[in-house]
Parts: sequence; structure tokens; C-alpha cells
Amino acid sequence: MRAVVLLLGSLLAASAARALPLDDFAARLAGPWGHVSATWAPLTGALSKTSCPYGGVARRENVGLFGEGGAIWIEAAAGGGLNVYDGGPLPRLFQYVEVQGPASVLYREAGVERLLTLVSPDRLTQGRVPAVPGLPVTNFARCAKKR
Repeated sequence: MRAVVLLLGSLLAASAARALPLDDFAARLAGPWGHVSATWAPLTGALSKTSCPYGGVARRENVGLFGEGGAIWIEAAAGGGLNVYDGGPLPRLFQYVEVQGPASVLYREAGVERLLTLVSPDRLTQGRVPAVPGLPVTNFARCAKKR
């Protein structure tokens, strides 16, 4: 009986220890992000609407092609997941799958696994797992928030 209690206690402690980095990772991703090129330069021409707007983005509802600009707004969700707003009426839910490294987490959205990697505090990449030949990762730069 004592072994069962110790095992259960250690499992609970391990799951709590794993949840903390996920919450921290989600908090580091929170807010608006805009598309950038493979060289981290803002997009130009017709695609520039999904890059970060000069004045920033005020709210998650304002992100997207028909809003103020930017590509996505990320917020933490239950269970280590992410709510990703991209201009639609409802967020897309990225469900937590597993940690892939100190700055990478694997998520599942609508049956597709996506690896999000925080390259720096203001740079994020998103790629499919397994990688699709000819489909590069998507680069995002953090957008300013309007006050």
C-alpha cells in the first residue's frame, strides 16, 4: 500500500513539474504575431497585411487579413494547449502533445501535428510534423500591442 502511495505521489509531482514549463511556454507566446519571410524580414506587397502593422494590434479580435493586421494572436488554454486566433470568429485549439526541447513544443490541431519553436523572445517558427517536402516552416515576429 505504501508503495502505491509513493508511486502515485511521484506521478503527481512529475505531472505538476511538467505543467509549469508548459504554462511558462504559453505565457511567452501570448499576444499578437505577424508573418515574416524566411530571412525574418516583414512581408511586402499583397502579403504585407499579415505582417505586423506599424501601430500594433489592439485585441485578439483585430488580428487577421480583415482586421488591423498581423497573422495570429496566441493565448494559453487548459491542459497546456493554446488558443490561436487568426481572424475567424472562434480560436483554433492547439492541443499539447509533448515538449521537444527547451524552446519547442509539439501541438495537435485538427489531426495535424505542429511544432512551435521560440527562436528568440520575438521570433517564432511553426512547422508540420512530420515535415512535408516543399513546405517550409512559417516564421512569425512578435507584434506590438496597442495600448
